[in-house]
Amino acid sequence: MDSVKGNISLLNAYYALPILSHKSLLNVSSIPCRRALETVEEGALHKALDVVENAISVQYSIWIGDKKVLARVQHLKMHQNHTMYDILENLERIDYRQK
Repeated sequence: MDSVKGNISLLNAYYALPILSHKSLLNVSSIPCRRALETVEEGALHKALDVVENAISVQYSIWIGDKKVLARVQHLKMHQNHTMYDILENLERIDYRQK
């Protein structure tokens, strides 16, 4: 195994692995393993946000332009000691369009 590691650089492996799995470099980012990881993280996030005691209700609204046509409103229950940054991070994990 050491002789194989010595002959193959990381860059060569990067280019060879998609070919061996009959994919191109463009397809590598759409591997379903990433989706499974996101659903696990999403479930953990919803469990963490399921707050009962010492919780406050937070409403976060965002809109584009002067008219509130493209408005998006999120309601969360968070612990009282969370910062606005924590709220924005949690919203980003729940709704990927909030980045």
